[in-house]
Amino acid sequence: MGNENTLATRNASISFLGVLSHFFRIAIALLLITSGLLHLQNVPAHFVAIANYRIVPVPVSRFLGFGLPSLHVVVGVSLLLSENRWLCYLSSVGLFGIYMTAQLSVLLRGLRIDCGCLGPSASSTIGVDTVSKTAFLLIVSIWLAWQEEDRPHCRVLPHSSRQSNDRKAITLIELLVCISMIGLLIALILPAVQSARESGRRTSCSNNQRQLVLAVQLHEGTNKAFPSTGWGYNWVGMHDQGTGKRQPGSWIYAVLPLIEQTSLWSASPTVIQPHTSDNFQRYVIEKVPQLICPSKGLGVTLPANVGVAYRYGSNITMVSRSDYAVNAGDKLLENNAGPVSVNDVSFVWPRLGNPSGMAYVRSEVRHSDVTDGTTNVIYCGEKWSERTGLADRGYDQPWSTGDSQESRRFTEKILLRDGSKGGELERFGSSHAGGGVFGFVDGSVHIIHFSIHPTVFRTLGNRFDGNDGVGNID
Repeated sequence: MGNENTLATRNASISFLGVLSHFFRIAIALLLITSGLLHLQNVPAHFVAIANYRIVPVPVSRFLGFGLPSLHVVVGVSLLLSENRWLCYLSSVGLFGIYMTAQLSVLLRGLRIDCGCLGPSASSTIGVDTVSKTAFLLIVSIWLAWQEEDRPHCRVLPHSSRQSNDRKAITLIELLVCISMIGLLIALILPAVQSARESGRRTSCSNNQRQLVLAVQLHEGTNKAFPSTGWGYNWVGMHDQGTGKRQPGSWIYAVLPLIEQTSLWSASPTVIQPHTSDNFQRYVIEKVPQLICPSKGLGVTLPANVGVAYRYGSNITMVSRSDYAVNAGDKLLENNAGPVSVNDVSFVWPRLGNPSGMAYVRSEVRHSDVTDGTTNVIYCGEKWSERTGLADRGYDQPWSTGDSQESRRFTEKILLRDGSKGGELERFGSSHAGGGVFGFVDGSVHIIHFSIHPTVFRTLGNRFDGNDGVGNID
């Protein structure tokens, strides 16, 4: 009787495990098919999601953008049809193992990106919950592979065969041990590789800002003043309007000829030759390499604010990206659209007093106006973005736009990591680990740590407050 009860319990257990394995098989199959089809509908978006991880080169990301969704569909359909189940389970183990390793590397590097592994419907900013879900799927896949009746089994070979060096099969346990060892090695190597790559990206960002601060130094020497922020957010740079108070465009536009972008400077609209809609759209998506921080993880072209009609230009739908903004002071200033035309004599310019920054509306700041010392005052730095890989309102106007959220920032707001909670527009920020890259008025470039005291950071944006601003700067 006892044996019969034991046998019945064992049969019930086997039956339950069989039902459970079928349930998980169908669930994983549907998950893979759904995610694969969603990604195949928008392969470029999936490529961007993979590239944001910054683990594999861009050409490999392009291949994976199509290859991984296709593999999802093939594995999912095979599982649904119950074909080659053990091989499909093994493929699932590999996929989920790779995804979990990539997600862990993102957490370790402090990035904030969306997980694009299983389709938009399952996407979320990578966190502990995301890694836990992927780990659960990995464990389920390993269990299904182990439960599969068609899996390779251990073979008990005769004594003479065991002495032979010619093995005809490997066991599942040996294969899983190999996969685990490879995964462990990847997990150990990735941080070092990513650290080296991030160091290179930070160096590139530093070189960009060094070119910009040297360019504004040349501008000050030639024109007896640093560039201003222009006239207002409805204006862009116009090469027939000169420099200083006469130039309606941004500080970036003013230094284009000094960073080997003369052709782009001279292609701007003018009073005599305003841009047509097509010409203006083509102009504002022109990429300026010196304005791109490789660590930001944003696209080269981004959606524009379609509600703005630019003087002597037009409305636009896309803009080229700029990651750097000028130090407009330690106190937030209101901005406006500016006059309706070059000859608008009825417009009353805002009375700003004496702002503390290096550039503001129609400013003419000189070296002699930086009484705190040029080594102690920020000229430009990286812009904070709402989420790594996702554009925000500080990235929706042309880089040549006049006084706007596109091209100016204030040290009144503490430096934050990109994607941090509590951030808002017109603050400096960075995607680099540890701190942001800043160009100073003297032409030097430094790293300012995220841990800098708010008061110290604020004084770095004020050119005449009597403080030297030292601290937490490399």
